Amino acid sequence: MPKKDPAQTSLFPEQLFEYHVLISPTDEVIEHVDMLKARLNDIIDIGAFNIKSIAHISLFKYEAYQSVNVKEVFTKGAALSEIMPFLIKIEGCKVFSAGDSRSLVLEIINPQPIDYLAALLNPAKKRKPKKPVKQTSILDKPVKKPATIHPHITIARNIAAEELALVTDLSAFDYKAEFLCDRITILKRPAGTTRHFSPGGYIKLGK
Repeated sequence: MPKKDPAQTSLFPEQLFEYHVLISPTDEVIEHVDMLKARLNDIIDIGAFNIKSIAHISLFKYEAYQSVNVKEVFTKGAALSEIMPFLIKIEGCKVFSAGDSRSLVLEIINPQPIDYLAALLNPAKKRKPKKPVKQTSILDKPVKKPATIHPHITIARNIAAEELALVTDLSAFDYKAEFLCDRITILKRPAGTTRHFSPGGYIKLGK
């Protein structure tokens, strides 16, 4: 939970909000992911939450008081002019494991610009990350891979392992597409609640 600015005074207690910062794909991608959700739900029960969840790529979550200009917090010192719109490429599906639960997701095959953008905007990682560098020769020093947030688009999450094991042909959920990322979407809701997120603005790239 963020600390409130001591210079900021208020006669009334402020509401704390949870902000979800993400990348929204095109309508075409969203509609195709909805189709994959329905296809999976025909085989196993994936639950209303997974069905209703709109396709997105999560970057990070953040909590701040209502009076805080979170867009300014995210972009302060971020040098967004360095980040021009870029293509995001989806190719195939994979399974993430977490204990006894599984998630079926669409894989992003060029995660590096998304990783860089998340590190650039996330207030918890305010040191400017280094841009990804390609190794051009075997004589070059090995390039360290940047820490990844494993960007992906979820079809269904928190499915019991034995349930997902009933899906014998995962190739039916393969999907290949690409779309242009030219902005970052911000959603918000009161912290500590399960209410639906509401629009909280967006950040355009290349500005």
